[in-house]
Amino acid sequence: MDKINYDDYKVGTRVLIIGDNTYGNRCSYPEGEILVESGKVARVKFLDGSTDVFNKEDLKIINLTEESTMPVTASTKKTVCDINFSRVKGDQILSIKVSKEIADLFVNSNGVGTSDVYLDSAGAKLKFNKEDNKLEQYTEKFRNQSYSLNCVLNRYGTNLIVDGKYNFSVLRTIGIEDGVKVKVNDLILEDDVNNWVQGLGAFIKFLYKNYIDRVEVKATIVLEV
Repeated sequence: MDKINYDDYKVGTRVLIIGDNTYGNRCSYPEGEILVESGKVARVKFLDGSTDVFNKEDLKIINLTEESTMPVTASTKKTVCDINFSRVKGDQILSIKVSKEIADLFVNSNGVGTSDVYLDSAGAKLKFNKEDNKLEQYTEKFRNQSYSLNCVLNRYGTNLIVDGKYNFSVLRTIGIEDGVKVKVNDLILEDDVNNWVQGLGAFIKFLYKNYIDRVEVKATIVLEV
C-alpha cells in the first residue's frame, strides 16, 4: 500500500470505505464524511446520521476525478427522490416524488386503501397500496445492513417518527411517482425533519441498489471426474 499522509484526512473530507472499522466489522455504507479525526484514526459520518471509527489507511479520499468515474458513486448521479418540507400558514406540508421504479416496489395484489389521516394539501384523502409481506422484508434487510437505523412501512397515516422509528409508509402513496403533497398533522421539529429525510434517502438508496439495479451473476462450475 502507498504511504498515506494522515494530515490529508481533514474534517469534512469525503472518503470511500476500503476496509473494516477499528473493531474489525464490515461497514454497510460505501462512503461517508469525516466527522472527527486524530492521528491515524477518523470517525466517519454516514447518510443516515450514524458514525463509525476507522483507521485512516482503511479510508480513501474521494477527489473529483475519481468521483466521476468510480462505479460506487456513479449511482448517486441518478435522481430517484425529490423531497421538500414546508410550513405554510400553520400547515406542515411534505412534498415528495420518487422514481416509478421505487413506487412500483409497493404495488401488490392486495389492492388500494384510502387514508382518513393522510390528506393532500387541498384536504383530499390520499390513496395507498395496502400492506403485503414485502414491507417487512424491506425493513428487516435494511435494518441488518444499516445497523442502527430502524424504520417501518406498515404505519400508513401515522406520524413520521413512530416509537423511535422512522415511518416511511408515505412511499406507498398512490401517484407518488408523479409527486404528492401530504399534510403532516404531528408537530415535528426541524432536526427531526432533517434526520427523517436523511434516513429516507439512505433507505431509497438501499432499495434502488438491492431491488432495482440490474445485477447479473455468472458462475462456472468445474467438476473433477
